[in-house]
Amino acid sequence: MDEGWTRWVLEQYDFPMVNLSNEQIRSGEFTETVDVLLFPDVEEGIISKGEPGPSYWGRFVPLPPEYSGGIDEWTIVEKTKKDNGTKPTTGGERIKGWVKAGGTVVALDSSADYFIDLFELPVTNVLADDKHGDFVCPGSTLRVEVDTTDPLSWGMRPEEAIYFADSPAFKTRVPDPRFDRRVIARYPDHEADILLSGYIEGADHLERRAAVVEFTIGEGRVILIGFRAQHRGQPLRTFKLLFNALYGVNEPITDP
Repeated sequence: MDEGWTRWVLEQYDFPMVNLSNEQIRSGEFTETVDVLLFPDVEEGIISKGEPGPSYWGRFVPLPPEYSGGIDEWTIVEKTKKDNGTKPTTGGERIKGWVKAGGTVVALDSSADYFIDLFELPVTNVLADDKHGDFVCPGSTLRVEVDTTDPLSWGMRPEEAIYFADSPAFKTRVPDPRFDRRVIARYPDHEADILLSGYIEGADHLERRAAVVEFTIGEGRVILIGFRAQHRGQPLRTFKLLFNALYGVNEPITDP
């Protein structure tokens, strides 16, 4: 569903785009024609294997073969293909090489988990292991503090409202020499300042956590937007984060 809304928003604002299949990513076909890979709110297991994790709320029905699998799940043809005795390259491996050569990945909401693992980013989704259900926020408006000096937040205010629905929240670590890191938006220091509208339980889990983080990897970037900045085509203010990421601005821009 989130893919459909993402595509709709890009169509309304005339962004040139293509839809990519799992095969196009696994084969590396995308690397010569695409500047940015944008992943909507999709679980890590669905991206990788085409199968939801144990927390999936619905009944999973396997798709027809031509639509099944993920970017790391090879087809039967690929599995049996001999290529100098080596197994086929996964989509994740293709993306890693492409990013290091200058590509940009933008991951929205839960898709961030896949790229944290893929690149071994110095960041943790602190809500991923909430086994006791101490944190609950099924769909509310929350406050974030924005670094307005960063190009990704151009046009935004120091405080903004975001739509949060069972989304991730990031705890960053000091990056090693493989990465440069910038925190673009974070949650306030005190839980009382986080909720703007709706319902939240365990807001203290978000205190001082990052909401938007950018990593430079080689010549490329991975941008984690830990919420749905384009949710159902409605939160116009946070469209700016997504659009700035897609435009690839890398120098601060000032109003004339």
